[in-house]
Amino acid sequence: MNLIFFGNADFGSKTLLSLIESDKHKVNAIVVSKTITKSRKKNKNFNPIKTIASNHKIKLFEKDNLSNPKFITELKKVKSDVFIVIAFKLLPKEVFSIPKFGTINLHASLLPSYRGAAPIQKAIMNGDNETGLSTFFINEKIDKGRIIYQKKVKILKTDSFLELWTRLSNNGPDALKRTLDLIQKKQVKIIKDINLKPSYAPKIKKSDLLINWKLDTSEIIHNKIRAFSPLPCMYTYLGKMRIKILKSFVTDINTQTKLPTGSIIIQDNQLLVNCIDKFLRIDILFPESKNKIISSEFVNGYKKEIESIKSFG
Repeated sequence: MNLIFFGNADFGSKTLLSLIESDKHKVNAIVVSKTITKSRKKNKNFNPIKTIASNHKIKLFEKDNLSNPKFITELKKVKSDVFIVIAFKLLPKEVFSIPKFGTINLHASLLPSYRGAAPIQKAIMNGDNETGLSTFFINEKIDKGRIIYQKKVKILKTDSFLELWTRLSNNGPDALKRTLDLIQKKQVKIIKDINLKPSYAPKIKKSDLLINWKLDTSEIIHNKIRAFSPLPCMYTYLGKMRIKILKSFVTDINTQTKLPTGSIIIQDNQLLVNCIDKFLRIDILFPESKNKIISSEFVNGYKKEIESIKSFG
């Protein structure tokens, strides 16, 4: 099948490469966004999908205004049966309606759960033990098209965002291969799961990353730390020093009600924090403007600050 690929993020790289290497399909063009996002300011020329297009000498469109008539005319000139969209912006109808077999999106959740920009983070934050990948026909609404194929993926209790992101990304090529096979063989049976209620995973805000020791349980804080590790990281303060936390562990030590939440206890050179239900052990952290360190190094390096301030907040 003749394909055009739309994407900006590394999450779609392995799937794109698998399509390029396939003897069943041909990627005739790739579309990326022209605008550099804030997260990429340090390396303005880096876009993993753009790099793949260059390395494989595939026609590249760099566009922000996807409704531009000239762009749509150029796109129609490229031979295509299906458009593939992974980690890209919402396509206008005049674009997604071009290919004869439709436009499909690969989304990192078992839809209709976690529609939106942060499905991986939300699944970890909620303590789910399973997520997956969904492919669906794009329409004018976000992640609400007819579902074609779903692949379940386990979430381990120790998974960070990066570990789950990697596992889902590695499963992308197989999920898309099966989807295209169904389309090519005209065997698509639209999936409807009446047992799942729609849920949403909106874009993460900076305010979501500050740890609330007074409100959240140790498990909720722990899951949030996993969901945002290694980037952008949950954070707290020791006095005026901002500290990012990369790894934690929920202990079986019950909270000490006489101590304020956020209070720090040093036990066997380990950093324990009093939460509303149990103590949370901090294993790896980033003091402001420093490299990441294990908790024992933090205890030894910031002993005076810990003894003086006594709590995170």
